Amino acid sequence: SAYLKEKIDFIYWEDPRVVIIPNGIEKGKFLPWKKEKYILTVSRLVHAKWIQDLIEAVKDIELWDWKIKIVWEWPLKSELEQKVQDYSLENNIEFLWWIDNASEHMKELYGKASIFCQPSHFENMSVVLLEAMQAGCVVVANNVWWNKEVVWDAWVYTAHSKIELQKSLSKLFQDENLREELSQKNLQLSQKFEWDVIHPEYMQLLSYD
Repeated sequence: SAYLKEKIDFIYWEDPRVVIIPNGIEKGKFLPWKKEKYILTVSRLVHAKWIQDLIEAVKDIELWDWKIKIVWEWPLKSELEQKVQDYSLENNIEFLWWIDNASEHMKELYGKASIFCQPSHFENMSVVLLEAMQAGCVVVANNVWWNKEVVWDAWVYTAHSKIELQKSLSKLFQDENLREELSQKNLQLSQKFEWDVIHPEYMQLLSYD
């Protein structure tokens, strides 16, 4: 990512040998299915991923028939489940255990999700965002620039701003045309990160004389 390159340049005085090659995804690994009204997030449940921001945001807005599905790994499950109970969101938020990324279940979860939310305040270059875009999800993410390198058309909000996150989700809940527009943009953008596009960049670098 450009973010990581900036850090390396700071240490090594802008070494010209440092180039940016994005992470890649397998072509056709995830595909859009008939979309359903749920938000998906895939994350380790640690404080740095700020899943608590998402829970805090949705407790104060009208969810109608929207659901949130969280594919997770330890260690904060019990703490976040308690938040869900405290806010009486048990009927809207579902914690799913770790799911194999190559499984049909994961393909279905990505494929049917209308919105993918990544509330973490720090990422280098997130592969889960690429996967969500490939599945035609509308991406809601912090407007930190390492996210914007990947999803220029994401519905972004300022980190730590619960109000902005609430406004973003409420708007998307009510505007099906907007969701479809952003979904199509993300599908097209995801093609730039498929391995048949990224692989030649590695080959060119490695064959440099």
